[in-house]
Amino acid sequence: SNTDPEKRYEKKYESIVNISDNISFQYINLRARLAACRVKGKRGFLVLRQATYTIQATVFLSDGVVSQQMLDFVSSIPTESLIDVYGQVVPVNTPIESCTVKNFEISSANIFLVSPSINVLPFQIADANRKVPEEFENDDEVKVEEK
Repeated sequence: SNTDPEKRYEKKYESIVNISDNISFQYINLRARLAACRVKGKRGFLVLRQATYTIQATVFLSDGVVSQQMLDFVSSIPTESLIDVYGQVVPVNTPIESCTVKNFEISSANIFLVSPSINVLPFQIADANRKVPEEFENDDEVKVEEK
């Protein structure tokens, strides 16, 4: 292979929890799970997750940076896949309520699939994070209706 073992650890990855004003407008590498993805038209929004920390990443169609093929590729990545994102940390005007990092997002220039997940996981992280309906909050028994 053409990979030099000495260069294997040269690429530094930023942690979502460390994203703050200190690295605002800097380009960073980020390795995270794809928690959610929505691509529509010429733009895409991704939610990236490391442990319990999340941040929004954006992908906008632009000449020389992001192509339509890249948008199509991003939309085809299964959720919970491990991806590498290279992009600029950008402050946002309106806080992002759906992520733990509310004041910054990643304006993506490159996205690489490191390890795909299976298309339908048996148990989704999103399912675990949903609120329990009030009528079931104090129930100790699980009720299953049979048809």
